[in-house]
This record gives sequence, C-alpha cells and structure tokens, in this order.
Amino acid sequence: MPKHVEASADAPGVIDGTAIYTLGEFQDRLKLGQHAMRQARRAGLPVRRVGRRGYILGSDALEFFRRVGVPDSQEAST
Repeated sequence: MPKHVEASADAPGVIDGTAIYTLGEFQDRLKLGQHAMRQARRAGLPVRRVGRRGYILGSDALEFFRRVGVPDSQEAST
C-alpha cells in the first residue's frame, strides 16, 4: 500500500495560506508563464503593492483558485 506523503510548504506547486509571495516567487512556484500570470491578475487575483514591489498573499491566491478554478471533473464534461 503506498504511503501518503505530505508536500512541504516550500515545495513547487504548494501555496501556503499564511505565506506572502513576491510576484516572481508565486509565478515560479506555480510554474506560470507571463501570459498566464497576466490572465490571473485580470481575472481578479489580488496583488498587494508595497512601494514598487508586488506581493500575493497565500490566502488570497487560495481564495482566487476556489472562486475561479474549475475542477477537472467539471471541465471534461463541458
């Protein structure tokens, strides 16, 4: 029987709801290209600015994916 292994909070593709990510870190972590990142921002992904730097709160990102994302099972049936 395979063991269940939890992904660490710093693993690629894992967003920690309590973390703050620079735009570059967020993009790298989810392996998003510039176009996908731009689309996400236009679709409502909140970006917080401090000076000239942009940040994404992990909690905002998770809420964005809950609101906008479509589960694979629903996507295949449409």
